[in-house]
Amino acid sequence: VAKARRLYLNSKGILDDCDLDLHDDNSERVLTISAMDSFASGNADLDDMGYNCWLKYVVFDVLYIGGKDAEKVLQECLAPFFSHPCDIPKSGSIIDLELFKRRMI
Repeated sequence: VAKARRLYLNSKGILDDCDLDLHDDNSERVLTISAMDSFASGNADLDDMGYNCWLKYVVFDVLYIGGKDAEKVLQECLAPFFSHPCDIPKSGSIIDLELFKRRMI
């Protein structure tokens, strides 16, 4: 998807410099136009293949935890990261925790 979008933007002369050199074209993760064509039905217009083509990226993060089991969840998930149980955050905002600790929840 990213390669198709990059090729389309480049063909229209609107490719931004920040979009360059982000992908190794030989990587197995890069889908070639010929491979993409096998997924297309009918007559695909290869010139405009990247026109309406976007990669969806979903980000999920926990910033607040509450409820009757909040402290139990925090205790179970974060105990390995704290030397003393009283240092583990209580329920409420956990935005100040490092990302890798929030990911454990």
